[in-house]
Formats: sequence, C-alpha cells, structure tokens
Amino acid sequence: TDDCGVERSRDSLARAAATIGSIRDRYDRVCIDDRSAAYNQDLIEALELGFLLDLAEVTLAAAGARATSECFSQFSSSRSGWSMR
Repeated sequence: TDDCGVERSRDSLARAAATIGSIRDRYDRVCIDDRSAAYNQDLIEALELGFLLDLAEVTLAAAGARATSECFSQFSSSRSGWSMR
C-alpha cells in the first residue's frame, strides 16, 4: 500500500492497517485445492503470502513507532533548511 512510505501520517498508517487487515481476513479463508505432496505450488504461494502479510504488519507497527525517519527525511524535497553539500 502507498500509505506506509517515508512520508506518512497516523491516518495513512490507519488506512494501511485496514487494507492489510482486509487482505488478512481474505487470506484466512484461502482454500488449497491441490493436495499433491511434491512441488505443490499452490501451497507454497499461500504460505509465502501469509509470510508477506506478517511482514507487512510488522512494518506497519515499526512505522507507527517512529514519528519521523531521520535517515530518509534529509533527502526529501519537502524538508526545509537542508542543502546539498
């Protein structure tokens, strides 16, 4: 989602959390039809999606814990008082 970037607000993080939450709800209802034991690509992709959703939730939590990103904000064009050296 675009709501969890370098420039973010509490509102944008709330929108991102709602988006990830709705995807998580859909993921919880995923059904794997392929029952093969070897090279089950459907199962692998479902597991990967679950792991990616876990990472998205952790990223949102970390972004919410940081008021600003000092590392990247110095390169933002919207930062005033900063000049190239």
